[in-house]
Amino acid sequence: MKSGLYKLLLCLLTCGLAGAAASRESATVLSSGHHPVSIRYEADELHAFIAGSHGSADTYDPQTTVMHLTPASQLSIPSAPRFSFLGDSGSPVWIAPHVENPAILQLGFGGAGIPDGAFTGDRLRARLESVEGPGNFFIYEIDSGGGVTVRIDTADGIGQDDVLPFSTDGHDHQNWAFNAAGHYSLTWIVEGTLENGTAIASLPIEIRYAVGDVDPLQSSVPVIIDEGDADIATLLEGDRIILESFWGLTETAYAPSETVYRIKANSRIAVPMDEAYSFLGEAGSTVWVGPQSEVDGKIYLAMAADNFPAGVVESDRIEVRLVSFEGPGEFALYETDSFGLPVVNYSTVDGLDESDLRVVTATEHSHLNWAFTAPGTYTIGLQATAVRASDGEPLSSDITTFSFEVVPPVIIDEGDADIATLLEGDRIILESFWGLTETAYAPSETVYRIKANSRIVVPMDEAYSFLGEAGSTVWVGPQSEVDGKIYLAMAADNFPAGVVESDRIEVRLVSFEGPGEFALYETDSFGLPVVNYSTVDGLDESDLRVVTATEHSHLNWAFTAPGTYTIGLEATAVRASDGEPLSSDITTFSFEVVPPIRTRLTLDGPAAVILFWEGTANSRYIIQGTTDIAEAEWQSLSESISGMNGTMTRTVDITNQTTGFLRVVEILE
Repeated sequence: MKSGLYKLLLCLLTCGLAGAAASRESATVLSSGHHPVSIRYEADELHAFIAGSHGSADTYDPQTTVMHLTPASQLSIPSAPRFSFLGDSGSPVWIAPHVENPAILQLGFGGAGIPDGAFTGDRLRARLESVEGPGNFFIYEIDSGGGVTVRIDTADGIGQDDVLPFSTDGHDHQNWAFNAAGHYSLTWIVEGTLENGTAIASLPIEIRYAVGDVDPLQSSVPVIIDEGDADIATLLEGDRIILESFWGLTETAYAPSETVYRIKANSRIAVPMDEAYSFLGEAGSTVWVGPQSEVDGKIYLAMAADNFPAGVVESDRIEVRLVSFEGPGEFALYETDSFGLPVVNYSTVDGLDESDLRVVTATEHSHLNWAFTAPGTYTIGLQATAVRASDGEPLSSDITTFSFEVVPPVIIDEGDADIATLLEGDRIILESFWGLTETAYAPSETVYRIKANSRIVVPMDEAYSFLGEAGSTVWVGPQSEVDGKIYLAMAADNFPAGVVESDRIEVRLVSFEGPGEFALYETDSFGLPVVNYSTVDGLDESDLRVVTATEHSHLNWAFTAPGTYTIGLEATAVRASDGEPLSSDITTFSFEVVPPIRTRLTLDGPAAVILFWEGTANSRYIIQGTTDIAEAEWQSLSESISGMNGTMTRTVDITNQTTGFLRVVEILE
């Protein structure tokens, strides 16, 4: 269906504050029987309810109902390849089956009293809009011959094909599967076309599911705090200090166990070259930072004591220590002074000790930089202590755990993709688009990956000297479509014709950073390059690509060295109706240029060799071997190997082999 690299974007695009969560007292739990989501059509609107089981006239409100797939629904994924989309063979999966079992939920969608002929083909569609939960969700059908048709698969993202059609005059059954226990929230929109051709859609329908041996009435979905002003707040209640979460967007305080602070992909920065920032990692490496200064679309997180009364503790001083930490990378809390130098409060690079301390003053509200070196889920445990001024008694909080989700970018690495130019009102917009997922993304949330297989040699022709010396290596995302490579256009397919003079939009390269040079060019009918951008001679007005409204042109995107690049583009045009200038913001696009893997080996006795290669965190590798490099029939000699920054090693058994070849391949998904 769609690339697996889209998986972690689910929440980034669609999740927000979990509304509709019912209290323990008011919620209904359904754990067995036949309970489809039923759709009524009334007063030109579509409404949803959950139907009672067979023979029951009961109905249930989705907002106050939890569907519980109990442990009785747990199965193991079979080894048959047609079920591999569910996960690894033998792994657990919880299924509400298409065949009725009175002890297990049976789920589906159907119509409720909708008259025949109201909708085209007497059919509606349930479109999955978002999923929040610990695993992936699937809907699939099995035909009479055992064949599998997958309708919904969130393991590869949510796209236009995650749609479940159903009848208006009944209900359809499928297998509804979850591959991890826990609490989920699924949001659907039901669509249809009336017989008169009018399209109609419901409001979002949120339904909650408890999967496995869990309390179904537990608060099922955390509040995702992902932008705007937010706090880790220090309060005083009697003789106890309390730490809690607060979100300015909702003006609500939450228990830390009910919240997740999300550091979005748009928070990625490169570690500065300044040695003072080495606690964040190597200069030039990527780090995710929830910033100290307010930026639209990012979380702006304070360590705050606004409501802690002044004068109660000595010197109004509260010490908040980092006492526990778990995560896939390192974490640091710091602020920058008036000269841009960092003052570090917490850093996990050297472990945790008494120096991991932030002093918060009563009534203070200080925003800080919250930095993480890798995507994934982190937990940090904080404890606040102070001394009561009136009698010198120590006061403290419990060790309180806060959760952070650090979101990786969408990696656009193969197939048709665009840097798209659009018109919204009086503004030109530049955005990312990936044909593989049929989805538009904010440029801040994407990385265009130029893989190692895109390396070519600079031609001997002097016309190509802008790429470097003849014979040197350059990475080129090609103008012509090639399997396994990115095929990237500068496009204005959806820019309306006739709105701007001569349908002309000028897209200029206005900023650039990277370890090498960058060029954008196309080749003409005789193989000669026409250069639009080239950083070799700096940036000026000649770094221009003219895009025509409704145009879709693929180009060559060339980089002279591996590493991470950012290019800033600005689009301008003149409105035809009144001569007014139109422009976009300067929009930054990120590119990752992948180097080849360099390996070396040494003998480890007569029957083994040790392979060495330079790895990177958050990558995966596999070792392959062949006895005939001319035939290039490479066999896998290892399972998938998780990457780490620095030199990696693996021992390979070569018993009974006298000759052969080995290589390490990065798995680029």
